[in-house]
Amino acid sequence: MTKKLLVSVTLAALLASTAGSKSIAQEAHSSVNASKATASAVDAGPSQSDLIVLNGTYKFGERSRAVRALQALTGAYVDGLYGWETYSKHKAMLVGLGLSTSHLPTPPKTVAKQSGPRYPSDKSMRCPKFEDELKEAGLPVDVFSYIAYRESRCNPKAVNARWRDGKIIWTLNKDGSYDSGLLQINSSWIRTVQEVCKVDTGSRDRDLQKLLDLDCNLKMAKWIMENTSGKLRNWSIYGG
Repeated sequence: MTKKLLVSVTLAALLASTAGSKSIAQEAHSSVNASKATASAVDAGPSQSDLIVLNGTYKFGERSRAVRALQALTGAYVDGLYGWETYSKHKAMLVGLGLSTSHLPTPPKTVAKQSGPRYPSDKSMRCPKFEDELKEAGLPVDVFSYIAYRESRCNPKAVNARWRDGKIIWTLNKDGSYDSGLLQINSSWIRTVQEVCKVDTGSRDRDLQKLLDLDCNLKMAKWIMENTSGKLRNWSIYGG
């Protein structure tokens, strides 16, 4: 190899080495910037969408997808119902982030019975048009009048799911089940529905449609009250 060629090769190698070093330095610099960006994102606090959820307006007893989003964000049990646990988690997160709590719903007054079930005493949260039927079914009228209001807004045909081409495409319940009728009886009670309401069409979903019949819905509520240890807790009513 000639001396001139040797110098050219050496110079080329040196340039390549320098370029490589520059590339490594650039990569290191980019890595540092990326780390800073990540740290900034972590320190930035809640996202804009989180703030929208946290600063939303909710009502005690509200059942909605918006409440589910709030529960998922705050770590509350996700059932779509704004109750005491959701209220406590919501308030704690707002306080922890230094945000205003002025938009939180006013906690409802509870029925003043030390040994009885706890639920709002506000009579506007009732379904008076169905109270005769509740009494005839042998159910405690006032609390189930409230349950009917909270669960279905007094609608015997309410279902918290949607179907397309015979398949469920959305349900409020995170376990994939759904609730039907005035008192929102859960689909997991299918075998009991078939027995109590004397229905067997050969189709699970068609059998569950029987719960949209008020008589069947109330009979199921009565059965649940008499045959389960949870009783009112099946509707998230506690105390007593």
